[in-house]
Amino acid sequence: MKTECDNNKRIIMLVLSVVFLIYDPDWFALTSILLFITVLITTKRLDLDIGDILVFYMMYRYTLLSSGDVARAVVRALGYSAIYQLGKNATVSSEKNTRVSIGFVIAPAVSLFIKGLLDYSSLIRSEGAVELYWQDWSGNLLHRSYHEYYLVMMASLLIFFVYYTVRVSRMGLIGIVLSLSAVVIAILAKGRLAFWTCLLPCVAAGTGIVVEEKLYRKRVFRIIIISSIITCLAILLLFITNSFGLHDSYENSIWSEEGGLFFNDRFNMMGQQMKLYGRYLLNGLKNVEIDPGLINEAGEEVYYVSNSWLQIGREAKGIKLMLWVMAFSIYSLIILVKAWTRSRDVNKYIVISAFIGLTFLNMIEPIISNSIVFWALEVYLAGIVRALYNNAFFPKRWETGILMNYV
Repeated sequence: MKTECDNNKRIIMLVLSVVFLIYDPDWFALTSILLFITVLITTKRLDLDIGDILVFYMMYRYTLLSSGDVARAVVRALGYSAIYQLGKNATVSSEKNTRVSIGFVIAPAVSLFIKGLLDYSSLIRSEGAVELYWQDWSGNLLHRSYHEYYLVMMASLLIFFVYYTVRVSRMGLIGIVLSLSAVVIAILAKGRLAFWTCLLPCVAAGTGIVVEEKLYRKRVFRIIIISSIITCLAILLLFITNSFGLHDSYENSIWSEEGGLFFNDRFNMMGQQMKLYGRYLLNGLKNVEIDPGLINEAGEEVYYVSNSWLQIGREAKGIKLMLWVMAFSIYSLIILVKAWTRSRDVNKYIVISAFIGLTFLNMIEPIISNSIVFWALEVYLAGIVRALYNNAFFPKRWETGILMNYV
């Protein structure tokens, strides 16, 4: 039974999906605060946990370090805390239970996907563009990765849409088409992020579905798995022996750029940065430069590392803020695992898929530096993960009032 409160939250969350398209961090923070106040008045419910402290502090410190403006730091910290709270309100209630609504995840995924399509049109019209393109409506010259950021969330939901199609409704086929389209568009733009952020949730969430649904007991499923393993081994053998020119085709494709999958330049620079942090720790947190140029595969000096945690340390010129960001991600992952094992909500796989995809993206891209607004999406999803956890462990948590969790 739908309540007036749920209907109001649906409207607010749909507005929020558009808010994720705001490019300016300050306007984004202010809009988020206003939306949260509206939700707070509507639901009369405030749910506090350790994540709220982590989000506020790390956003405050990060903004203060980058701008030196205390007022701006407070506004952005409140804005990102508001986004986390909005994620925890991404539920609908009935007389029997409370569950996560898939619309609160699909809405921002669709709006970002549409923006990705528009950016793709900008990219293909940028003459000779490969790594950079002019964004039509902003006039900004952007790196190709920005275009892919808008596609990865939709790509990460593929496994959920397959599950939804089989278990709930054939309407999930629309989602399958959109997810595959996001991957294809990214590849056409010579990008690989969407592919990997699609594959990893498919493997992780797919394994969870197999175990929870006990599909491994079915003979047909075992035959499919064994056939898939044999096929993969056969393809690997053909690749190693360069049969049909497979290895040569790989070497001449985008998949082998920057060292390919197993020897990617990202891992090399992450290793260089971690060595710097090791020296920094051994030297008593002083007298070691932790943000010098890193040498990439081409022998060029670059001043960033493709990992949000490590990049935060470079920008903050220390590891304290980096540890706070790491603590939030690890805390959210622990909550996710607990919710995953306990929850019986059929919609949980949309949260799991999206969060795994976005977390993985943070591990291979300096999201916080490249697009602080886009990083808010992970904070929002972490809030939805918390809602999933609360519904599983505290099934009456939708009652009004101030709720506090110490874990």
